[in-house]
Amino acid sequence: MALYEVNVMKAELKVKGGKLLKVECSVENDLIKDVRFTGDFFLTPEESIFRLEEALKGIRAREEEIARRVDAFFRTENVTLIGLNPVHFVEVIMLALKGV
Repeated sequence: MALYEVNVMKAELKVKGGKLLKVECSVENDLIKDVRFTGDFFLTPEESIFRLEEALKGIRAREEEIARRVDAFFRTENVTLIGLNPVHFVEVIMLALKGV
């Protein structure tokens, strides 16, 4: 039976204007296994945050890949984001991955 290392990492980012974005992500074998965003930002439709989380699952835990996936999500989905920019999602994930 093979043993795999799963790391659960958390971070939060307070952006200019006062909005807070938190992330909890699990990484296994350099792949994002699970990711959850919370905070006091606004995203409509509300369920789109779950679609973003799903879109990030299974990709390599590398900034370039995360940025590409987040950018593609916001370019193709009809989402209104208030208080944050898409880049903030990449930033908070990278803070978590770096253990900051």
